[in-house]
Parts: sequence; C-alpha cells; structure tokens
Amino acid sequence: MNLTLEERETVILFNEKDSTASVDTCNPSLIRKLDKQITLQENTTASLIREDEFGKAYLIPKSWVKVSPPPSYSAETLAKKQATARALAEKRRAALGVDVETSRITPVTLTEHSMNGHAGVAAPGRGICISSAHKFCNGHGASRKNS
Repeated sequence: MNLTLEERETVILFNEKDSTASVDTCNPSLIRKLDKQITLQENTTASLIREDEFGKAYLIPKSWVKVSPPPSYSAETLAKKQATARALAEKRRAALGVDVETSRITPVTLTEHSMNGHAGVAAPGRGICISSAHKFCNGHGASRKNS
C-alpha cells in the first residue's frame, strides 16, 4: 500500500532507564538502513520486532539514535568550499577532455548507444562507457544529444 509523504512517519521512543530504543517507521530509506545494520551487526541488541504492510518496528541500541544539526559555516568558509567544488568540477571536466569554458558533458542518446551494447555519458570527442568491455569508448557510432 502506498502511503503519502505525511503518512510515512517515524516514531523513536526511549527512556532514561533502558539501553534500547524503539523505532517504528514507514520510511523506506530508514527501513533499508536498519535492515542492513541488523544484518551486518549480528551481536547487537538490534532486532526487527514487527513488520506489516505499512512499515516495520525495530528495537535498537539507544547509542544508534543521534541528533545532528547541520554544520553552520561562516561566509568565508562557505566561499572556500564553493571555490573548491568549482575547481574540482573543472578538473574532472579537463580529465574528460572537455573544454571547460565552452563545453559540458552531454548524455549519449540512450537508445542509440545501447544498441551498440553500451550505456554512459559522452563528452565532445570522448565518452565514458560503463560497459564491462570498455573503460572508455568514443561513442561507437552513437549520436550525442545536444543540450
């Protein structure tokens, strides 16, 4: 059954006495994370206690519950982070052989490229292919979609 975003709630309950917390959730992402953690960490007190058509309920160690507000950056730090991100993007474009000032990576038309057994993105004159047979490909006759 599909739930609306408002109905996909998560309730976390714990008290000061117990070392565990109860998590009742309808959030698919959180369900996947908790299922994975329970599978990976078999020696913990974490366990699935209920599953129904809407979601799941877990008993987890209270130490797994964290409240982490996002970091707040000064204007100077934020400007440095943005400059670093731009420089990294330019490096990646240059590594692909893309003229940083005039070009950008454009996706290969998927149907035409996949007819040749490949899927990926192409930069002017050079493409990246995620086919197991090729690290790089040059389009293999596929046309590039112009943006």
